[in-house]
Amino acid sequence: SPKMMAYESNSSAELLIDIKDKSKIAELTKLLDPLQAKLEQAFPEIKDTTSTELDDYYTVDLKNLSDTTSAFEILLKSGLIDDVEYNEVYALSPVE
Repeated sequence: SPKMMAYESNSSAELLIDIKDKSKIAELTKLLDPLQAKLEQAFPEIKDTTSTELDDYYTVDLKNLSDTTSAFEILLKSGLIDDVEYNEVYALSPVE
């Protein structure tokens, strides 16, 4: 039977956000500065931005995992994002 790891947070990018307006990235970054967070485009390989909204997704990498809840709350209250999720990693072992 396959082994499944149900949930694990991605430790190199703890949160995944859907930003409303990419021109507000600097403002969002400033809000997260006290937590020493880094924002990076989640799907930089997307070239055709008219056919998808994946270019609006960014990962938030936190220096300290203990700041995840604080970052989540700051992002929700900011009004600058459409959504925030824990960046989960799901893994299945191959079926034998």
